[in-house]
Amino acid sequence: MGMAIFGRMPILPLRQTCWLLPLLCLPLTGCLYTVQRFNDGTILPPGASDVTLGIGGASSWSVDCPEGYYESGSNCLRYNYGSYYSAKPPSYDTARPALKEDPLTQVHLGWRLGVRKEWGPFTGAEIGWNLDIPTEPATMEFYGRLGLPGFSDTAVAHSLTAGWGIGAWADNSWWLEYSLSRRLGPVRPWIGGRALLQGTRVSAVSTDDGDALVSDRHLLWQAFGGASVSLGEIPVIPDWIAVEATWTAPGVRAGLSGKDATRYGVAGKNDFRVHVGFGWRFN
Repeated sequence: MGMAIFGRMPILPLRQTCWLLPLLCLPLTGCLYTVQRFNDGTILPPGASDVTLGIGGASSWSVDCPEGYYESGSNCLRYNYGSYYSAKPPSYDTARPALKEDPLTQVHLGWRLGVRKEWGPFTGAEIGWNLDIPTEPATMEFYGRLGLPGFSDTAVAHSLTAGWGIGAWADNSWWLEYSLSRRLGPVRPWIGGRALLQGTRVSAVSTDDGDALVSDRHLLWQAFGGASVSLGEIPVIPDWIAVEATWTAPGVRAGLSGKDATRYGVAGKNDFRVHVGFGWRFN
């Protein structure tokens, strides 16, 4: 499967053109984390690739003042002009800003490629990338994955993944992920976890008076689980469909600065997301 480029130029295989897609999103990359990955712990054979499309719910948060008020520091103010003939000086009314949540639909695009078969204690290796949009405004990450030994039953698979998330500020994100699954006929359920050193978020360190290039990193933990169903090799339709859930602790509220998240008591709360994925396999 490929794409013709202007007449007699060579046709680029899909597993090669997929490497070009993240480059289009690099200028939009922020410093959040992905929640859609569909990592079932399996390793693709060398030369095989998989393209994943996912969709799920997300939220963007904002702090708004009531109508007629303007934001000043941590309060909302409204100027009282009073009567023209009043001897009293003008005053201000204060109000607490309101925390607003805007539900969003988040889209995921993923690509993985098998690069090596079994060697030494490992069952194989692959590389890939994940892209979630919107996050803040997008999250782009690259990874390498090793298939781990330890099970005599070939229906069981587990892997260790190390990855890098592109940051938009003083630093990047780094993470380590483990996933375990078992094939049950056409169904493959999985569970896994990730430890993530999140890069500095722009909204957490920027100010109205000027931005300082500082580091404000956080250690986050994620647990995930899901199941995929193989649909067989039927033209046009996906080769598999999956449902996955991701739990992040503590969850980051997209759109809020660290100060606002702490002030409203949402900084330490966890984040739970459910999403659906579709995959196409190319050998």
